Amino acid sequence: MSSSKTPISFLLTLAVFCCSVASCDCKSITQALHFEDYSEHRVKGCYYNNQTLGICFDIEQGSMKVMKTTGQIIVFYQKLGTNMFYYKIIDQDFLGRGPSVFYVPKAIRKASHSLREFLNMDRTTEETQVELTALKTHYNEAIRELRQEPEIKLLERLSATLAENVTQPDMLKPFHALCYSILKTSDIQIPHELRATRDFGNEISGHHSTRQKRCDLLLDPRNNNCTGMCGPNCYCWSWVCGDCCFHQGCLEHDICCEKFGAWSSHCVFPLGFTCESYKEC
Repeated sequence: MSSSKTPISFLLTLAVFCCSVASCDCKSITQALHFEDYSEHRVKGCYYNNQTLGICFDIEQGSMKVMKTTGQIIVFYQKLGTNMFYYKIIDQDFLGRGPSVFYVPKAIRKASHSLREFLNMDRTTEETQVELTALKTHYNEAIRELRQEPEIKLLERLSATLAENVTQPDMLKPFHALCYSILKTSDIQIPHELRATRDFGNEISGHHSTRQKRCDLLLDPRNNNCTGMCGPNCYCWSWVCGDCCFHQGCLEHDICCEKFGAWSSHCVFPLGFTCESYKEC
């Protein structure tokens, strides 16, 4: 993945008005959203809530990065091959293959070929059990570290703002899903003033709810309990699928999380997600 020599702080004084670039098809930029790179294949920049709190992003095909405004990595995802990926949370490293996730010890080099070799190693039953214990320990530690980062509370706003200002929604869907999964898995409480959504939890009651009046729930096998609605818990991320209704892709992702666990790759990294479908777990 290429890296830019332009310092992140440069974005504080210069917004890259990408609509002036012939290859760019984007809407006008909000005051808080600044693009450093905007093309058909890459979206990179920062979102600022105020002068002291901001979050940066770098989204490409097969690669997603969330950073502090200083450039320090908070979350980094990179595809390594078919059904294989590398994932970094703060200073904890993980590898995924299918629904399985492995903790990567510090001694393993983080070069792509070294990571693939580590992932493809033969493991005894005992070694697999040791690795599973290490995964849970280090993943829980990573989540604890993640909760200490104030920038994470901007993920919902960032996701919504990008949806409003980037006119390639399919490229952004994996990033929306990543933000959604980080917030849901880590159970981070976002202050009301930083939310971009409203909670439908208190509005839903059986088949006589506000949500039913707005949506066709005939396809909802969970009896309208927010499963299948895109967003953490009962928070509706309407910018992902266009409304707060039931969506098959959201339901299938929820089922994957229930079946394999909140820390499984199919739950945390829902790549290939669309509103119409997801993996069959």
